Amino acid sequence: RPVREESVDFAIKHWKNDHNAFVNSDVLAMPKNNIKYDVIVAYELIEHVKDEIKLINFMKETAKKYIIISVPHISVPLSRSKWHWRHYTEDDIIERFIDDNWEIERMETPMFGKGKAVLAVFRRK
Repeated sequence: RPVREESVDFAIKHWKNDHNAFVNSDVLAMPKNNIKYDVIVAYELIEHVKDEIKLINFMKETAKKYIIISVPHISVPLSRSKWHWRHYTEDDIIERFIDDNWEIERMETPMFGKGKAVLAVFRRK
């Protein structure tokens, strides 16, 4: 489901500066380029993408320093959102992100609203 243009416009209006950009696009359909970002944040995003591994690999290739994510914890019933493909355990996240180039800096599973989330910060080695 695409992001509404109003959401992007709101972000631009309230948070745009010389150090960030807000765009509405399909990151998995973007052409490969050499652009790198210091930090990539995926807040409640990954669970919406059918090919999560392709997205995660893109993030790992594109981030220079950090990747910060938040995803629903496995304890939250998948039936709560018809737009989610999956929910995660801490081990699921570690398995998908940790490799020779990436290490975990911080992970926690706080309560949010009606359920838990997995919050993680990964740092390039």
